[in-house]
Amino acid sequence: MHGGNSEAALAAERCGEIEVEVIKLRRELERARHVAERKSASSDAVASELAELRKKVADAEAEREGLRGEVEDLEAKAQELGTDLRDMMDERDQLRVDMDSQTDEAERLRLDRLRMEAEMIQMSFFHEETERLLVRLRMNAQSLEMEREQESIDIRHLEEERDGLKVEYDRLCDERDKLKRVVADVEEERDKAKYEAQMAGWENDQLHDELEALGVKGSVRGGGGGGALNSIVEGLVDGLTNPIKGLHIKGSAGDERGDHAAGGGGSGEGDGEDAA
Repeated sequence: MHGGNSEAALAAERCGEIEVEVIKLRRELERARHVAERKSASSDAVASELAELRKKVADAEAEREGLRGEVEDLEAKAQELGTDLRDMMDERDQLRVDMDSQTDEAERLRLDRLRMEAEMIQMSFFHEETERLLVRLRMNAQSLEMEREQESIDIRHLEEERDGLKVEYDRLCDERDKLKRVVADVEEERDKAKYEAQMAGWENDQLHDELEALGVKGSVRGGGGGGALNSIVEGLVDGLTNPIKGLHIKGSAGDERGDHAAGGGGSGEGDGEDAA
């Protein structure tokens, strides 16, 4: 490639020299033409010189064109060689990359082989441990099977006992529901009696106010008025309902909590009415 570049450089240099020479010859031709025109247009010497100069110019131009073609061929060849060189350099770089990749792959495979050998040793150890564990598990399974059979017998006894307790529980729940209905009826009567007592107390207070307005004084309000009447009525009603409320039937934890919540709500309502 360096030889092709030197030839192209020489040819280009020669072509430049020829162009300079052609320019010089053209200038000499122009000067000769001016001289000939000034002296004589029909001078044979001038004509001969002009013809020789024209011939030299033509020869120089022909040589220049030939050298120009050679220069173009050499430049094309140089470009082709440059392209081939770039392709070869790219191929060389790719080969280097492939070689590095193959080296890394070989190293990775070597490490994988070492890792697999270590895993095989570990798996062999685990296999032996698993065999020993299976023996222990079989013995434990036999022991558990015997325990399961005993527990099955115990479960059957517990189921029989549970069925009996369920029958008793259902009976007690029925009795409890009946008592709840009785308590609800009594509480309804108590609330009604409280309301009537409150109305009577209110009427008594109103009557007392009217008597005071008429000028009659007495001790109806205070200790012996509507408040006393309300206390008497409430005492009678509570005396009827408290013995029934004292009944408590054992049931599930959820039922006991529900009964307690219902009882608390009822007592709170009664307290509110007493306060009123």
